Amino acid sequence: MSNDLIKHHRVPTLLTSRLRLRAIETKDAPSIFEMRSNLENMKFVKMSPYENTERALKFIKNVESDMDHGKVFYWVLELEGSLDVIGTICLWSFSKDRKNAEIGYELLSTMQGQGYADEALKAVIKFAKNELMLKQIDAVSHEDHSASLKLLTNNNFTLLGYLNEIDPSVKHGEKMKLYSITL
Repeated sequence: MSNDLIKHHRVPTLLTSRLRLRAIETKDAPSIFEMRSNLENMKFVKMSPYENTERALKFIKNVESDMDHGKVFYWVLELEGSLDVIGTICLWSFSKDRKNAEIGYELLSTMQGQGYADEALKAVIKFAKNELMLKQIDAVSHEDHSASLKLLTNNNFTLLGYLNEIDPSVKHGEKMKLYSITL
């Protein structure tokens, strides 16, 4: 099944008890703008807040192209029973042998602290292990982002160290921690 998913570049819908994870689409631009224009959401990433929905639309079009080429699996998180987008989660930066990838996630600030990221993370880890046959997933988080650090440790990710200590070529990595989980 994993080769079939990669070959056809499909992002399957994943379900949890409270969430529906589906492939990101251009119609999600307002939600992406809402998340990425929020200063609270952006304080731990090295990216300027989005200034308009056009930037969100351009981002989504780039992600769709990457999905079409099998470079990323990118989902939006919808509350079950509604069409409200509350966040995103993705697998990206796959190793050449397709055994390792990095995971990234974001939630609307109003939805944080309610266990949604935990549900989504567990679903994507299960998918990565059972369908993609990944052996390892890495995650990078800012040292001051306590909710993200707690999410990773609660899901059995192990701290490997600061990103710039592991890879000295990484600029501005002195506050970014690298975590990993073996599947």
